[in-house]
Amino acid sequence: MADTITESVYISGNISYVTGTVNGTAYTWTMTGDHIWSASGVPRSADGAYVIALTAIDTAGNQLSVTTTGYEGLHLKTDWTAKDYYNAKDLNRVGAAVAYIAAQLQAAGYACEVSPTMTWTDQGYPTPSAMQDYLAQVRAVKAAFYGTGALPDSMAYLTADGANAIEKLLEEIETYYTNMVKGTVWLCGVSAAGDHIL
Repeated sequence: MADTITESVYISGNISYVTGTVNGTAYTWTMTGDHIWSASGVPRSADGAYVIALTAIDTAGNQLSVTTTGYEGLHLKTDWTAKDYYNAKDLNRVGAAVAYIAAQLQAAGYACEVSPTMTWTDQGYPTPSAMQDYLAQVRAVKAAFYGTGALPDSMAYLTADGANAIEKLLEEIETYYTNMVKGTVWLCGVSAAGDHIL
């Protein structure tokens, strides 16, 4: 595993220049795709969280502050209450969990093609189709392996139970996968000891 990663953020508008930090350290940000700005050479975080604070300047000279948190690996929250609210950080966190589990499944030979969005910002607005895709990415991981948990039909009017269901399903899939790997016995041929075959 590399010691550094690339962090990317989606910024809408006609942005011409971006400056900012990841976990308090300044990096050079370059446009790497349609509205996607990236910083490479970011050291891996011990906790897998990357707090991003940017200033974006558009072609008219207007400044926009962009903040978000990116994640790597599993960082699931399964204790949502009615007082909690879903935001860009949570969308990125679940997207990272989907990518992490899918990579594990692919390495074990399972066909699990996903492309979760992990570039949400606090200033962005998730469209209904983007939220349907968000759930579709979680469903794709479930379909590729196994899981019993039910997902909400929609992210509209998401309740604490719905938020918990999404992350509990990912937790369940990861647990089943981990238990399967731990219980796997690899046969490497036949060994003989005396007149007995082992």
